[in-house]
Amino acid sequence: MVVDNLRLTITYDYYETRNDLCRLDVEISQPIWPIIFINGRDVNGRGNGQGAISRTYYRNQSVILRAEAVYGEWEFVRWADRNGSNLGDPASWPQLELECTRNVLVRAVYVRR
Repeated sequence: MVVDNLRLTITYDYYETRNDLCRLDVEISQPIWPIIFINGRDVNGRGNGQGAISRTYYRNQSVILRAEAVYGEWEFVRWADRNGSNLGDPASWPQLELECTRNVLVRAVYVRR
């Protein structure tokens, strides 16, 4: 079969991003819902969250996250970036301080106790 003529209709949403904002995404390594405590609120008035969350901050704003140390049979062991590398100072875990200089994804890593 040969296609001689093809017409596609595409619908998409476009939102211009503001360069004075950065997005912080927090993932959890397991299918659990621990509370992620946040020092203060983002630009949309959102603060603490449970499980995977997204927040938007002003660029260069300092943000402190704190994961629940124990969630049922799960124990927090570290903060990691999207590549699995450790983030922050292990001595301060389960707290993590970030400066929101760009969009960032962090992962709270939990293991069974």
